[in-house]
Amino acid sequence: MAIKQFRNGSSVFGDNLVGLQFASTNGTPLFSFGDFSITTNIATSQGMLPMAGHPLVYNYQTNGYNTNLNIFINFNYSDITNYANYGSLTERLRSAVNGIITDFPAGIYYNQILYGLTYDSFTNITQFQIPIAFIYNPYNITLTSDGLLETSVSGGTLRNLVKYYNKFVLDYNNEETPLVNLTSDDNYLTISVNGNIFSATTANFLIKPNYLERENVFKAFDEIQQFLLNRDSTPLYTATFKYRRYLDDTLVDDTTSITWETYFYGYNPNINTNYLEQYINTLVGIGNDIDEIKSNLIARFYISDSIIDFDTPDQKIQKMLQVYGRSFDEIKKYIDGLAFANTVTYDKKNNAADNLIKNLAETIGWKADTIYSSDDLLVNVFGTNTPQVLTNTKNKTPYELDIEFWRRLFLNSAYLFKSKGTRKALEFILEYIGAPESLYEMNEYVYLADGKISINELESVISLTEVQTGTIIDTTTIPVDTEGYPFILNNSDTFYYQMPTYQQYFEKFPGLNYGFELTQEIDNKKVWFVSGVTDVVRADYADESYANYETNDERLILNNKFIDLNLKLSKPIENDVYNYYYTTLSGNTWFSQWLNQTPQGLQHFLDETYSRLINVRNRKGISQYPTLYKVYEEYLNASGTTGFRYIHVLKYLDSIGNYWTNVIKQFVPATTIAFVGEKITNTKFQTQKYVYKRGIDEGSVFSSNNVSDNLI
Repeated sequence: MAIKQFRNGSSVFGDNLVGLQFASTNGTPLFSFGDFSITTNIATSQGMLPMAGHPLVYNYQTNGYNTNLNIFINFNYSDITNYANYGSLTERLRSAVNGIITDFPAGIYYNQILYGLTYDSFTNITQFQIPIAFIYNPYNITLTSDGLLETSVSGGTLRNLVKYYNKFVLDYNNEETPLVNLTSDDNYLTISVNGNIFSATTANFLIKPNYLERENVFKAFDEIQQFLLNRDSTPLYTATFKYRRYLDDTLVDDTTSITWETYFYGYNPNINTNYLEQYINTLVGIGNDIDEIKSNLIARFYISDSIIDFDTPDQKIQKMLQVYGRSFDEIKKYIDGLAFANTVTYDKKNNAADNLIKNLAETIGWKADTIYSSDDLLVNVFGTNTPQVLTNTKNKTPYELDIEFWRRLFLNSAYLFKSKGTRKALEFILEYIGAPESLYEMNEYVYLADGKISINELESVISLTEVQTGTIIDTTTIPVDTEGYPFILNNSDTFYYQMPTYQQYFEKFPGLNYGFELTQEIDNKKVWFVSGVTDVVRADYADESYANYETNDERLILNNKFIDLNLKLSKPIENDVYNYYYTTLSGNTWFSQWLNQTPQGLQHFLDETYSRLINVRNRKGISQYPTLYKVYEEYLNASGTTGFRYIHVLKYLDSIGNYWTNVIKQFVPATTIAFVGEKITNTKFQTQKYVYKRGIDEGSVFSSNNVSDNLI
């Protein structure tokens, strides 16, 4: 990480002494860092928005320090009575509406002819003009060239389209396209966007702030404003009040839903005078009912009635009490939050603050690294398999997706920690990050010795070695039992289970150039029940317990704790080919004559196909095994198949990224040697062909034993 130093005249003694100095706007020194420099370890990320399948995306930059300074309590925001106790809910509702109208990330609507519509296929830019007079602009967004002036009447960044057009998008047919350029001549807006998006010269669309700008504004709204602008509701912006009120002097429970209607295109809240007055009156009526029973405590209970009765005509006392009540409610909110500071649930109601979720995860043993820069992984975890577009509903920022990732892992920690070191825990993590069983390969291994050692021969080797080297061999360190089979020694300083040279210890005994010949075999089952110790065949073709090897004695098998866990490029293709032949075609295939029985699973299918469909008569003749490749070729050419190719799977592997390995390794026991990552291999059907030496036997590419005769 580069360190940026902020200095002036670094060679001057006085400057080194003073260093970086901070001053107020009028020049008064506030504090100094002395001879220290400023640096940061806050990483930033720049990339695509976490929305799967969206064709056009925006660049953004997420600063960790902007999202970590404040702790926001996760109340049960569906309960309106949590918002006001000491102060008046009526006044908070009234104030919330005014704040929404002022700060809402509004858009403009157009439904007329597109003038001068052109599309440049070379630059992939569409340009058109729209008359300002025909634009529906209820929130008075600045559209004229005055918006370029510093003295513009625009209320803020998102109310000035001309100057800040790069923060806006064009929403057409529920797809959002960023504005590439926008100019204004006080009569027309000239707009440029990427792509050939219009199919006719007349169109209706909305120009509004982009996803990130909208979310920043919505997140900045207070809880009352977010309650009124409920984006999880149908219809949009529907607030549901559950409260108690008096009805004919009887206290009853009531539920009332009120929707803030929208203009065209279902985005901007309606602020027409007549409608808005009716909407506010409805809110005020609900607020008064709640104030009468639950809220507005200071004015109702803590102040003498005489003070209220002799209030000024403009109700200065009442307003002061509302200010006090609002302050007390803010303090009470954080006091109440202590009651559920360690509570974590899926619905986030009355929960610990989002910023504390990862801290809680670390207290129970997780290493909760930040992943909100790993956009592809977040898309895969929280996205869907169908294309999506950005909508007016609530979308999560990368930082929020990071928190949600750890919230769900935290909630499943009991199961995961209980299952640590098992296949089930690792499979859970893989499926959690969006890697289905058909994408990954998880293998465990055993060592298989070639046969038992002759004790007489071993003694002869020991004697000869002692004579040649002049040393005495410690026979207690030789891992062989009295019958010549491999023997696991007790742990010592020179030998312990799963030591780095564990395999070599059996292949070359200490002090001797002699030992077993070991091979590694896949054995995902590990627990076998046999009637005797001879003629051992270990075969199981289920993926989670796959094994296929044999030996003449059980005692020749050594356990180990190697594990291979990879996202495998070829496996989804092989799995889809298998499903095609034995699900779609129900086993009635052209090559069924070579298979003795219907395969017991994917691995059995691959083993049988590979061993039976390589024709010895043509295996030297061309660059691939033709009969074997025909299995895959027929699948590709068949109608109704997925037709997976390597490029399809590579795209998906890239979308997952490599962060998942950090999570997986937390559930691999410390004594296990794990190889975790991606495996890029050919499918069994496209196995690289063995290169045979030249010769003139059948199938050879050579026609003569004379080398010069075979040169082209």
